[in-house]
Parts: sequence; C-alpha cells; structure tokens
Amino acid sequence: MKFTVDRIEKSIAVVITEDKRKFDIPLSLLTPCKEGDVFSISKDEEETKLRGERIEKLADELWNK
Repeated sequence: MKFTVDRIEKSIAVVITEDKRKFDIPLSLLTPCKEGDVFSISKDEEETKLRGERIEKLADELWNK
C-alpha cells in the first residue's frame, strides 16, 4: 500500500492512499516528511513468522514449566 502526504496540520500528517482514502497519522511516525512525500507499507512475511515462533516458544515455556 502506498500513500501520499497531502498536508501537515500541527502534529498530524493527513495522508491519502492510492484508492483515495484519507487518514491522519501522527507526524512523529513519518518524520522527516513533507507534503507530497510518498510512503509504502508492506507486510513482512518472514518477520511475522519469526515473531510468531518466538511468541509460541515463550508461551510454551510459561505454561509448561
């Protein structure tokens, strides 16, 4: 998913997605940025798997002491 910074209002970046949806995102999450900047969000399948395995291991350790 890609979005463009439409405008900045105080500590909020108003962004517009490719399908024209608008969202307010805290500016601190996008700093540094300016109007017109394009950002991309993607799912990291490998990291998702690794974290899931880590959580599962921790849960097993906790419940199977």
